[in-house]
Amino acid sequence: MMCAGITSDGCTALVYIPPLGMTAEMYVAEILEPLFIEGAARDITLQQDNARPHVGRVTLEYLHAMGIEILEWPANSSDLSVVEHLWDELRVQKRPRQLQTLQELREALLEEWDNIPQDVIRKLEGE
Repeated sequence: MMCAGITSDGCTALVYIPPLGMTAEMYVAEILEPLFIEGAARDITLQQDNARPHVGRVTLEYLHAMGIEILEWPANSSDLSVVEHLWDELRVQKRPRQLQTLQELREALLEEWDNIPQDVIRKLEGE
């Protein structure tokens, strides 16, 4: 499984989630902290689903300490999330040769994610 996000300025890093899953601590350290350290504006409203790492105590305390507002999000509403539609832009299956290993798949996903044009994100956001 992979995890990432988008902003009006582009995509966050694509992060591999190990088979045992992502914890709130991992979500803060690998997704949220890099997003805010790399210069994302503090006056944002964060949209995230209700996955456990997103609503865990550690996550909510971190977001509160950073002054980040969280958009209330209905349960089981992934079709409303812009980033969920962005996964369709990953063209890994259209590569000239079949991927043989999990590592090759990870590398292909990272490459494809980094090549998604900003205009595709803006179109999904309705700009």
